[in-house]
Amino acid sequence: GFEILDDVRGIALHMSQEAKVERLRVAAKLAPDDLICQLNLTDALFRSGANQETRQAAAAAVKLAPNHWSVLRMQAALA
Repeated sequence: GFEILDDVRGIALHMSQEAKVERLRVAAKLAPDDLICQLNLTDALFRSGANQETRQAAAAAVKLAPNHWSVLRMQAALA
């Protein structure tokens, strides 16, 4: 199905497609309840070597959807 997004969440999702960690941090703050934003931030932080911040972002994703396939895949990659 489709979901109508508010402007802030729409901007956050757009920003979460960026490769820059700074923009992904902003996206995750704008939409803290959006799994895509949290997973994209986690991935970028992991690739940058920011281990502590990666764990924090991963925890936010797990809190949102602990049994979602993408969260389970992320957890396996971080293990």
